[in-house]
Amino acid sequence: KTAYDIIRETAGARQWVGFPPDAFAVAADDYGNLLVLLRDSDEIQEWDHETGVMKPATIAWSLLL
Repeated sequence: KTAYDIIRETAGARQWVGFPPDAFAVAADDYGNLLVLLRDSDEIQEWDHETGVMKPATIAWSLLL
């Protein structure tokens, strides 16, 4: 699901240990993992809330049409 309020979602995410300080939360899954944008980047990253690991997100844009 997309974050309906990016500022509020990001502020909440920044309370979590390991959340990158230069990231903005733009979507979340039901398990606490987030899709984030990093400052100065246009690549969407997937952030794992349990490990703190980020990796490039794989998004099937064609499924959204």
